[in-house]
Amino acid sequence: MKIENLHVGLTGKSYRHMCEILEEKVMKGKSRQLQIKRWACYFEHENNGQKWTVTKVHDDPKELAKGGNFTPYIGEINKLIVQLLLCSDEKRVILPKNRLLKLLNMINGNYKECEKSVGSLSEYLNVPRMDIYDFYNSANNVLAGNIESSLRDLKNKKAVFHQTVMMVVVGKVAHEATTEEMDIIYPIQARVLKEMKFDSMVDVYKSGRIKAYTDRTNKLLKSEAGISYVYEAYNIYLNKEVLQEELHRICEDKVKEIEEWLNQSVKDRLVSLSEKRRDREIENIDHWFGVANYKKGYRVNENYISNQIKLVDVLIDSKHRLIVDDIKKINDRSGE
Repeated sequence: MKIENLHVGLTGKSYRHMCEILEEKVMKGKSRQLQIKRWACYFEHENNGQKWTVTKVHDDPKELAKGGNFTPYIGEINKLIVQLLLCSDEKRVILPKNRLLKLLNMINGNYKECEKSVGSLSEYLNVPRMDIYDFYNSANNVLAGNIESSLRDLKNKKAVFHQTVMMVVVGKVAHEATTEEMDIIYPIQARVLKEMKFDSMVDVYKSGRIKAYTDRTNKLLKSEAGISYVYEAYNIYLNKEVLQEELHRICEDKVKEIEEWLNQSVKDRLVSLSEKRRDREIENIDHWFGVANYKKGYRVNENYISNQIKLVDVLIDSKHRLIVDDIKKINDRSGE
């Protein structure tokens, strides 16, 4: 969505003309309603017949919230999570974070696999590794925060109770970690952090060395405890009576349309945040020496935003083709 094409006073001849201005697809029915709802998070307008006149363009969608951080699509995540959880016959489900994001259409099949092979993805897309690390660091935080916000909303309604749990894989069988296993896993993970001279996992992600950290941790887990690997998941208790009440409120919404709207909203959000990161670095350039922060100077590169848009398309867009096999071929050739 090209918000930069708008200004106060701009008049679109019709809804279709506004789509042209914003470089958005023309929608029908419920999809159009959801699209217009998303637009409202970014600008205000008045209608005169078919004409749209822009009355305000928001610098930051957060300004629309009554305090606190604002994500315009949390309501849609809630709807999809309710639909998803009610598909289970059990009162408790365990869902890996990335699996849940994929089921909600917030990422595509390339996202997780390509995160393991940043070097090959860099070669395939001709995008610098630091831009990819920056993308994943931001996207992982944003997407995890979105899920947590949605689950908190449902928890406040007493529809679910959730907690993050550690899952252990031995061979091909996964189970929730026991206390005894946690007494092995956490000390090993802490030891690897110390070996790599990091204070926290945040530093690992920011440095782009998550693969090296994971490989080293898994090697020690295998040799010392026979554990193939570990991962985090959501353990969710379902109050199906309240979930059914929530479902009745959203039964008129078409799941497919919500999924498409949500995927586009996530894409818009990630691009918008990348633009804000770049703007912050430009503002922080040393006005005396004229140089950027040496750790984040790559963000002021003229190709930074276009690279972030490219990554959003390849790793988030639900309609993008799978490139996993292409990445694996580069892995095999390069030995990544």
